[in-house]
Amino acid sequence: MKVEKDQHLYVNRVAGKEGDKLRFEEVLLVENDGKIDVGIPAVSGAAVTATVVEHLKGDKVIVFKKKRRKGYQKRNGHRQLLTKISITGIEIGGKKQEDKAETKEKATAEKPAPVKREDTPKTEAKPATEAKAKTEEKPKVEAKPATESKAKVEEKPKAEAKPATESKAKVEEKPKAETKPAAAEKPKVEAKPEKKAADDLAMVEGIGPKISELLQKDGITSFAELAKTKVDRLKEILEAAGPAYASHAPDTWPEQAKLAAEGKFDELKELQDKLDGGVDRS
Repeated sequence: MKVEKDQHLYVNRVAGKEGDKLRFEEVLLVENDGKIDVGIPAVSGAAVTATVVEHLKGDKVIVFKKKRRKGYQKRNGHRQLLTKISITGIEIGGKKQEDKAETKEKATAEKPAPVKREDTPKTEAKPATEAKAKTEEKPKVEAKPATESKAKVEEKPKAEAKPATESKAKVEEKPKAETKPAAAEKPKVEAKPEKKAADDLAMVEGIGPKISELLQKDGITSFAELAKTKVDRLKEILEAAGPAYASHAPDTWPEQAKLAAEGKFDELKELQDKLDGGVDRS
């Protein structure tokens, strides 16, 4: 456990009263101003002093034991006895470790006050006349006459400019690129209207998957279309499909489809509770 001065710790119950002083001499490692000393196994001359603040108990812990298929289970509670201690000092080599703030104050107090030195002679400034004389001694560089530079420039032959007629003739000799005829416009494709998804007609009491296919083949694909279809027309479709379908009674199908098309599913459910195979038996 790592400790510092003025630190409060909770350790297992220690014998002693509140306010008693404790001393721990088994120190395994010491760090002082960045220097680390490791003991073998303990650091010689190092110790930690502390005082007892109070005795108390830890949090309650539930201990539950059970054996499967043996009929054995046991439940106990436990609170560890602890002691709160405060670290009062750390000794290194028989000497107490001081705080960093105290060591800085001592170091500043021990430093001697700076001494002013008045004996050093001041350097005299050199007169400005001597500096000017040195600068005047340097010879000046004579500038070359401008006539010579002009003469050198004039010696270079000028590049003869080509006549403009030749350049125009070269341009005219190039054949012009023939313009390609515009591509024929592609015929516009008319967008087909999207087909609406068919409603699940099997939600109607008395209509099964096969009857739903028969109705869709006849053009009845939604609840709204089924609600507009007359009962006689529905009977004709069933009779044309065969005797197995002719036995169904479509009297309540348009009414159910109308409720489904309007989104009144709660009322549709109440109606279907009264029906038996699509027929009102009440």
